[in-house]
Amino acid sequence: MTRHEVPDLLRRVRNLALPASPPPSQFLRHADVIDPIAEAYTAIYQARYGFPVQAEALERFLEFDLGLPYRWKDIAEPEGVRILAQHDLTSGAINPNARYVDFFDANPHFLASSLLHELGHIVLQHGELYSDDSAPPLPGFDLPCPFLHRAGWLPWEISEDLLKRAVKVALIDERVRAFLKPERFEPDWVYAQAQRFAAAFMIPRSCLQEHLKEPWDFTGWDPVYELARRFATSPSMMRYRLERLGCITVHGTDIAPGMRVRQRPLL
Repeated sequence: MTRHEVPDLLRRVRNLALPASPPPSQFLRHADVIDPIAEAYTAIYQARYGFPVQAEALERFLEFDLGLPYRWKDIAEPEGVRILAQHDLTSGAINPNARYVDFFDANPHFLASSLLHELGHIVLQHGELYSDDSAPPLPGFDLPCPFLHRAGWLPWEISEDLLKRAVKVALIDERVRAFLKPERFEPDWVYAQAQRFAAAFMIPRSCLQEHLKEPWDFTGWDPVYELARRFATSPSMMRYRLERLGCITVHGTDIAPGMRVRQRPLL
């Protein structure tokens, strides 16, 4: 396989009725486009492995059901960068970082969400953004690899201090200037779409709707933690999903019922 043929990977899966994905675009509506696609993949997963999403079953789903190249890899981390997983444009593989195997053993829901983030990049065909062989390299990487699961919002999870120092170096080094071009970073909308895909996969709207038929007091955080436990995900992922669906509103550390909870029917 040559570079940038990766968007065809899922089209080669046999005996699975996979949903069609639109061309990559920052204008895809999350609720109307990304959620239904993610939940269609969830339905396939659940038919084989049940509910909720479990990391070990998800690994089998990626490798054996979807036929994606999958292997743990020791991924070098430039200073200030934390890379939990990557989608390799060269091979099409999803690679969790072997440096975090102990962390993932203790927190399997983080492994699941990291893998689903990378699957979101593949399903939403984000690799086509770099079909002109312009995928950005990272310091410490021999080949371009634009899709790295990160927790922060700075490009590539580069710390502010590292970015400031890199800008100074860029004044005298043309290679660093090329690396710092804004269009050479993973755009925030690409990250946001992959994250939305992961959340919708782990917390399908229909399943959440069933749980929200119970009375929940969203004036405190306990319901968020309990729902996270039921969906085998992190409280932060559950908060993200509830906020995006309008079920809660958060201001600082204060939580309150969202519009969709105050108005019935739910969702």
